[in-house]
This record gives sequence, C-alpha cells and structure tokens, in this order.
Amino acid sequence: MVILYIKKRILYLLSIILLMLIVFLTYSLHSSNFINTLAQLNSAERIHFSTIVVDTHCDTLNKILDENGFPHINLGENTNFDVDILKLYEGGINIQFFAVWAPERYYPGQVFQQTLALLNGLHYTIERNPYAIGLASSINDIDRLVQGGRIVAIAAIEGADSLKEPDGSILLQQYYDLGVRVIAPTWNDSNQLAEGCRGTYYDNTLSPKGLSDFGKQIIKEANQLGLIIDVSHLSQASFWDVMDLIEEPVIASHSGVYSLKKHARNLTDEQIIAIAEKGGVVQILYHKHLLADPGTHVTVKTVVDHFDYVINLVGIDHVGLGSDFDGRGCKMPEDLTNTSMVVNITQEMLRRGYSKTGIEKILGKNTLRLLSEVWKESAPTHFGDNNLIPIIPSHTGEIIQNPYPTLSARISDNKDIEINDYNWQVILDGMLYPHQFQESTGTISILLKEQLQEGFHVITFAATNHSDKTIRQTMIFYTEY
Repeated sequence: MVILYIKKRILYLLSIILLMLIVFLTYSLHSSNFINTLAQLNSAERIHFSTIVVDTHCDTLNKILDENGFPHINLGENTNFDVDILKLYEGGINIQFFAVWAPERYYPGQVFQQTLALLNGLHYTIERNPYAIGLASSINDIDRLVQGGRIVAIAAIEGADSLKEPDGSILLQQYYDLGVRVIAPTWNDSNQLAEGCRGTYYDNTLSPKGLSDFGKQIIKEANQLGLIIDVSHLSQASFWDVMDLIEEPVIASHSGVYSLKKHARNLTDEQIIAIAEKGGVVQILYHKHLLADPGTHVTVKTVVDHFDYVINLVGIDHVGLGSDFDGRGCKMPEDLTNTSMVVNITQEMLRRGYSKTGIEKILGKNTLRLLSEVWKESAPTHFGDNNLIPIIPSHTGEIIQNPYPTLSARISDNKDIEINDYNWQVILDGMLYPHQFQESTGTISILLKEQLQEGFHVITFAATNHSDKTIRQTMIFYTEY
C-alpha cells in the first residue's frame, strides 16, 4: 500500500511537471500569468500537504457491502469509488468521516440490520488495512493516528432511523461503544426522533413538526456521551429545536448556502449565524445540485463561492469541508470528481487571496477545534481495554452458525477489578437480557431461549461498580443457519 502510494505520488508530481512544460510552451517564459500560476501550484501543494485536512462526510461504506450486507470490497485496493484509502492519501485527507446511512426509505424494516452491517464494514476496512487507517474515538486517537501517518476514520450516523422506543437509549450507547462519534437525527425523511427536511415519513405521510419528546431525550443523551450533533437534513423546526436544546457546538456536515442555491437541504443565513454563535462549523458539500441552479457550470470555484458567503456572514472560523463523495445520486464538479482532487480547493482559495492561516482553518483546523470541544474523554470505557475478553463472539463480524448461541465473555486477570463489587449486564440488540455469572471462571453469559433472527446483532457485556466506573465490551456478530 505505502509503496503503491509513493509510486502514485511520483506519477502525480511528474504530471504536474508535464503540465508546467505544456503551459511553458503555450505561453512565453516572461508571461506574468505563467509565473503566477507556477507559484500558486507550488504554494497550494505546500500548504495542503502540510496541514490537517478533514472531510466530514462520505457515503462510501454503502458501496463496499454485498447484497447480504457483508463487506466484499477492500478500500485498501484500487476502486472506482470517489473515496478509497489510496485516493485519501493522494488528496492529502487526514481525517475522513464515514457515514452510516440506513434510511427506512431504502431499507424498510432493515434499518437496524443495515446500520450494523455498515459499522461492521468500517471495522472490516480497518482490520484489513491496519497500517493505513484507524478508527478514532477520541482526540488522543486522532493525534496518535496522524502522527503514525495513518488515515483517521470517524463513524457518523446519518439518519438515526434505527433508534426507536423503548430501546433507543440503550442501543445508542452500543453504537457509541462501536465507535460512533457523530449523529444526525434524520436523513431527508422524518423518523421517531425528528422531522426531516422533506416534512414527511418514508411512506410520504406528513409528520409532526420539530423534534419529538423521544428525539429530545436521545439528543440530550447523545450530547452527554460526547457525540457531535449533525444538523444536516433536518427541517427548519427540528433545527431550531436542536439549537434550543443543547449548548455545545454542532456541525452541518455536508450542506450548502440557501442564499446561493434555494434548496430545503441548504442553510439559511439565520441558521448559519446560529451555528456560528455556538462555535459550530458549516461543512460545505461538493454536490452540484445543491451548489447552483440546473444548467450552471459548477466547478471548484462554485464550492469556494459558498465558502466566501459563509465567511462574509460569520467569519472564517465556521467553515469546513464535507464532500458527500459516493453519495446516492450525487454529481460532483468536473475538477473535483474524487477525493484525490481536493488540493484544487486549496489552489482556488489561494488564488482568491485567502491567507495560509485561513486556508488551514477551512481544510481542517476549524473542525478539529470543534471535535476537541465536544468529545468527552471521561466517557465509559469500551472495546480495547482488555478488562472483558469476548468468548462468543470472539471478534467483530464473526459468523455464528447457531440460532441459540451461548454468548459469553471472561473477566481478565486484572487486580484492579473486584468482581463482586460490579453490577453486571448483558445487552443484546438494545435489550437487557438475564445473565449467568460463574465466579470460578470469571465468565458472564446468556443462554438464549428464543431463536435469534438470522442476520447482524450487537452484544454488550458491561459492569458498573459503586463508584459508577464502567467497563464494557461490545461486538457485532452475524447468525446464519
């Protein structure tokens, strides 16, 4: 992977040199335009590849799954997708948010299954490319991965259709355990949490305005966990309910400016101002249909026009990148067709006179600042702490060919854990299950009395002591029979 990337970078640099020669032969050596273009190319590359670049939205995970929800494409290999690991390196992207997109409209009755399939797909990608990409659950993770030269993956739920009463709160915690750190309450359609920007449920029936009581509860709980709230796709009423409900900064992970393109998905001036007043960030997407009217020639310049508007309205501290690469039906500008071309944005900002500091803020520092403010380092521990060792399932994504599996975990030999001081729980698919604890072996387990549905499931083994210290181990597994 690294060797292939180096070869690609050499070819890329050679192509730049060839382009310069062509321009040189076309224009006079003494042309000021030629010299300025040369300087901009050099400066844009130097700025872009020496700073942190963050893209807060892509839908690539949906493309790696087969018809049964199993990952069958490795993003560490060459693909025809807008985003893969090689393209991320070529484009200088350090941090990529991967959307977990499972709307009821396209997965009726299967949104929970699809959500787990996508999260499993992200873990699959990381497990097969451990030296190139890693999952970040904290700012410390980001620092460690970036310093190690790896791409940072952040899991972001886009449309929480799978969170329903009465088990949504428990399931939200399980998603957190699996690495989810961003949540958008809705996609375009409304759900049990909130009204989406369409104003209707997936069956096109009208929905109530704004957040439901259950939606307010979930957003408060997500906020307490340290999840970032993403206001993209919300209706106006839902947006303002969110802004009234929480104090922490929010993001609009892939949105445009309504004043430049009138579309229900885009943000009005009042919304942009409200996001900025909370210290939030508006990440501008690249999808042509949300940037300009039909028939308009949309390029990188159009994307930066949206930057300009937000900056003139609320300042440069509240703009970021949110491509929407690999999104369903998304059409990208001809000079921004995949993530390897993001340096073109930097070049356009430089051409317009943006300062180096300003460019660095937009490319990633604004979003990084927000992450550090919202993410809580004191959240309950989860996978990777080695206090609970899973037995069945033994690893994320394991296929279990038994409709009545005995699901269990073993307590590690840790002198800091007093077994009898802990209150033990086993949670399966958002529901608490009766469990057995065998003190002699340090094993906690559940023996199912009812047949598990064939498909993806999520199991959590958890323990809380009198001081509210919690240890958790959460795994995705698949049953087939």
